[in-house]
Amino acid sequence: MEIIDLIIGAILAAIAGIAVPLVQTCIDNRKERQKIAKAFYNEVKTLQTEYSVGIPGEHLRKLGYLYPTNGLYFALRKEMYIFDTDLVEKLDRFYGRLTGVNANLRAHKEDGDYPDYDPMLKCAEKDADTILEQLKKYV
Repeated sequence: MEIIDLIIGAILAAIAGIAVPLVQTCIDNRKERQKIAKAFYNEVKTLQTEYSVGIPGEHLRKLGYLYPTNGLYFALRKEMYIFDTDLVEKLDRFYGRLTGVNANLRAHKEDGDYPDYDPMLKCAEKDADTILEQLKKYV
């Protein structure tokens, strides 16, 4: 009887030894995803608010960029792949539009012949709505 108790105890200890770290990893991953989602949610919401009121073209040209190179997108680009594929694609498209404006600003800095950025910002604003909805499920 003692040998059976020992074997059962060893099996239970092995199961617990495997299960506890696995559960902890799942909890840690969920918390990490939640923190990243909150960060993106806050930034997208802020950007949506700023760009929905409209940025005058002259101010944009003086500033020289629409989205800073030290922004959250560049800092957490690898980490955003923790989300589902659809959300990652939308985040890439949203930030791609903003960084595209940056590229246009740099390209036309010398000639001063800036294109109209309003359509690009309107598309980014629409994308922001769907991104915010999807991020809510992680927050």
